[in-house]
Amino acid sequence: MSKIFNPENHGRLSSDERRKLIPPEKILEMMRIRSGDVLLDAGAGKGYFAIPSLSYVGEDGKVIAADISQQMLDLLMQEAPETINLQPVLCEKDFIDLSEKSVDKILMAFVLHEVDDAVAYLKMLRKILKDNGQLFIVEWEKIDSPMGPPQHDRISVDQINQFLSEAGFVLQHHEMINDFQYFCEAKKAF
Repeated sequence: MSKIFNPENHGRLSSDERRKLIPPEKILEMMRIRSGDVLLDAGAGKGYFAIPSLSYVGEDGKVIAADISQQMLDLLMQEAPETINLQPVLCEKDFIDLSEKSVDKILMAFVLHEVDDAVAYLKMLRKILKDNGQLFIVEWEKIDSPMGPPQHDRISVDQINQFLSEAGFVLQHHEMINDFQYFCEAKKAF
């Protein structure tokens, strides 16, 4: 349980240092979000990615911001512009209650290392994702760095690839975002 981000530290999530290290717009551009897409931000926190993604999905799309902390969702809604296409969802640690095949894209940024059973969690997300949808994962490289979770909690790209394969996904692409964090893109395997 200690792997879960403490909501009391929410200021770190929007720090200038974090914005320099991982600008949200860079990740959203890499995701190729289209107007009209339904995007699930799994582990949205206070909206670091969810809020700027609203301009990408446009008026015809929707951003579903799921988090296990009501405190984080409250902060997100305080910071978000008033809009009908942002849906906050309070979820369980290992389950998000959404309809099957209801989202085009799923973003999991710095979440998978907090999940107890990565394969089961990814299988749950697979059910929510449309058949032609895409899953994007941003995580900490399994190396020492001056910030982030302890190295033993981090997940290597090889481990991610194994988890994805076991959950019915195919890793299509991965790249380093900076010296410490990487980006993965996956789709459903059939």
